[in-house]
Amino acid sequence: MIRPSSIALAELIAVTNPEVHPTDIIEGLNGESFGMVPYSDNYRKEIVAVTTSDNNEHTAYMGASSTRLAEIITESMENISSFGKPFASLLSQRIAVVYNRSQLSRIAGRYFGPSFTSLDDQFFSSDLFPTSFENDGYSYDAIDLSVLSKLTFDYPTSDQVTEFVGSTYPDIVEVLRDRDHTASSAAEVIGNLDSLKSMLVNNNNVFNFNQLKSTNSELLLKIYVILTRMYGSTAPVPWLKQGQLSDYREYVNFLWKGLTRYIIKLRSVIKQYQERELVLTEVRPPRLLESKEEHESGVMLIDVEATVYYTDAYLEKVTSGGNSITEVILGYYWNRLRGGNATINDVINDPGRFQAECGAYYNYVHEKLQSLGYKVFVKMGIDAIVEYISSNELVAERSAEIRGNRGTLLKTWVTSTFGAELEQCYNQVVALKVGTSDAISSEEEIGATLTDVIMSSRLVPLFLRALNCTLAAQLLEDTFITQSGEDNIVDQRQRLHVAVINLIVGISLE
Repeated sequence: MIRPSSIALAELIAVTNPEVHPTDIIEGLNGESFGMVPYSDNYRKEIVAVTTSDNNEHTAYMGASSTRLAEIITESMENISSFGKPFASLLSQRIAVVYNRSQLSRIAGRYFGPSFTSLDDQFFSSDLFPTSFENDGYSYDAIDLSVLSKLTFDYPTSDQVTEFVGSTYPDIVEVLRDRDHTASSAAEVIGNLDSLKSMLVNNNNVFNFNQLKSTNSELLLKIYVILTRMYGSTAPVPWLKQGQLSDYREYVNFLWKGLTRYIIKLRSVIKQYQERELVLTEVRPPRLLESKEEHESGVMLIDVEATVYYTDAYLEKVTSGGNSITEVILGYYWNRLRGGNATINDVINDPGRFQAECGAYYNYVHEKLQSLGYKVFVKMGIDAIVEYISSNELVAERSAEIRGNRGTLLKTWVTSTFGAELEQCYNQVVALKVGTSDAISSEEEIGATLTDVIMSSRLVPLFLRALNCTLAAQLLEDTFITQSGEDNIVDQRQRLHVAVINLIVGISLE
């Protein structure tokens, strides 16, 4: 039957004069909505009477149509559950995002190893720094410290080290106070040959104290204070676990005197550097080095190990312009390595110029990685789709039927059907969270983002349409793809409700 409320609604629609055409379903029901005589001005009641008459099949046909529409909607949802969701799940698991824009600065700086030293560090002017040394006949450019291998030290606590030094002098108490380094870690360096090698220039176990390497004033001064006490004490440190006293004496004597010369030289150099705002010293000449990482073939990265000496005034100049001193230095090397003629004075006078140079370097690396990542992403996606189709008997049969009409191989068909949408998915993932403050920072986040992108893309509807599950694809698009606003369960139910209505309208009207 046709209800009066349905007639009233139809009248409202009719006055808008919509350009729609009823399908066979509506045409058939229309054929059952007329009586033997034309309707009069009282047509509303007459329509209800005719369509509820025992001699009219309108109600039966309406019920049959509703049942069939319900079956179609149920079948569409089942197709989504049986084929669409597993398809999306497999893609999320198999496709790897080998590059995301949030990784850009880390990758671009992989071989860039700057260490920063403030020229205004108060310890460089500390009275605890030595100013002279006794000439004992050694040049201290080739001191063999292999005797340390005969000694074994425990790992003391900072309290044990402070108690051993035994000084209440305010400057020494301040030096031993924990900041970036603890007194304990300084004592460990003294007893560890590998740690000493990381700080001092050496050739195997032979050390050159006349050539600077580490400028870590806090750690150097902590070591020097502890060594000074070790040098003047008649007894070894309490944390000496094993070794002859003569070997201990020989080791402490050479290390203390060598470090004395090292600190004096460092202080002299720092005084010269303090007259400038910025100084760079390089361990080796800078170069462009091809990345050795998988999926980064052909990407040339800046390779340089340098110490950056800067004044607080220069740091303020850089940061007040919204720049990063690390990226300014990186931009300087990019200019040099690309044939530019920039000097360190240019970097001092115009840091913004080299921040822009760094941006150019980042753009180069990004474009290279995006291109390489795209190839990997699409290849993995195509392989995953081929795997899914091949492993599902029903899907494989349907695919074979469709391709059979064209005589196309499975992988060729998958590539031509899904390649463009896979590229679009990749572009979406790469473009996400470009800023560094809110960048994707973990594999879990990237995986979750990829899943979201796949579910909001047209890959799954495209897959369903490729298998001739057109109504399921339409229902999925209306529910997930064309959504707007925040996604929560209430919104999703509302979108599904609207999607079902749209599906029924699409079946009923052209």
